[in-house]
Parts: sequence; C-alpha cells; structure tokens
Amino acid sequence: MTVEERYAIFTSFYKLNAQEKMFILNTTAMTNPERRRKGKNSGNSRKSNSFKYFLSVGNDRIQICKLFYCGTLSISPKPISNAQMKKINPNPHEQ
Repeated sequence: MTVEERYAIFTSFYKLNAQEKMFILNTTAMTNPERRRKGKNSGNSRKSNSFKYFLSVGNDRIQICKLFYCGTLSISPKPISNAQMKKINPNPHEQ
C-alpha cells in the first residue's frame, strides 16, 4: 500500500461523518482468539475476542495490523471495539 493510497483512505474516512461506524464495521471483524498464553483457556482467560483489520486498495481487500489500521484512520482502538460491541448488543440497557 502506498502513502497516497493510505492518505486517500484517511481523507475518505473523515468525509463520512455518521457512516463512520459502518465503515469500521465493514473493515474490521471480531473473532475468537487464535492463540492464548500457556496455561490459559477460554474459561480462565480475560481475552474474550480478537479483531482482524482490513483496508481496500483498488479491488483488493488486504488484511493489516491494528497499528497500521488505527494509524491510517488516525483513531484509537476504542471506536473499533465500541462499534463491534454495539453490533453484538445494540441496546445493552434493554433486557
């Protein structure tokens, strides 16, 4: 990915306004952790999920790391986890 392609993604992201959450949902995926520390399993681990990050360049959708994704969009990881958690549980106070 070139610097120009990365800048184009950045500028188009900040033009979205209200669709920001949809962009994040379309370019990230929440998955089960692939690896855990030695001696940990799903019952005794604090890590309940992992994220995969993607950006589109032309017709290609490439997987990238969290640091590159957040750096390209100039955001912290918090909006990503918030968007993914709201996707799972849209109204946490209504039960």
